Amino acid sequence: MTNISSFRGGVLSEVIGCPPLIVDQAVVDAIIQLCRDASLFVKSFEHDVDASADVDTTDNDSITIDLSTYVSDTLRPITVKELKIDGAKWETTEKELENDVADISLYGITSTKFFNFPTIGTIKIYPMDTTDDVAVYLDMVWVPLRTMTSIDDFIFDNHREAVEARAKWNLMNQPEKKWTNIDLAMLKLSEYSRKMEEAKIAKLMGYTFGSMRVKQMRFF
Repeated sequence: MTNISSFRGGVLSEVIGCPPLIVDQAVVDAIIQLCRDASLFVKSFEHDVDASADVDTTDNDSITIDLSTYVSDTLRPITVKELKIDGAKWETTEKELENDVADISLYGITSTKFFNFPTIGTIKIYPMDTTDDVAVYLDMVWVPLRTMTSIDDFIFDNHREAVEARAKWNLMNQPEKKWTNIDLAMLKLSEYSRKMEEAKIAKLMGYTFGSMRVKQMRFF
């Protein structure tokens, strides 16, 4: 693991006078944005559903999956790339619904599965079949938590320039600071965009971190 402070030197060279702790937070925000934009952390797993035990018939025939069973609690989900029920793909729509919604028909659920994240470590999917046991396959994009103090070496070794460019853009856009530089900030944003696209291409070619497929607690 690489400490977040390892990015300071590359950032401070162009935001002279910025306090190190502010630099570190800009780096954290930049890492999260890069992971979001380039989908660097992709986790896939299969969850077996016991219809009689797992489906909550009092809450829109929903299931709630504890994601910490499959993925480190240092990451949080941001979206579902693919959802399959017993191998059949479902089109999904995220709805930020309250857990106690009484009439889910108001949200137009017909032939699609809906999901939301009731907490940072769970996903709720509905409606589910209340009679048959099924296997739910989820392919999800994750990002690190803002409380991170270190990041996998993969990010530093392969995406340091993108992270530093995004952090500089963030800091140079801060108003009325010694390091404020709006014109240079736009150049740094362009540099970040180029590096982010390179990261996307590298990912498509298979150079990414953290991809896994899991069923229950068996990694493969």
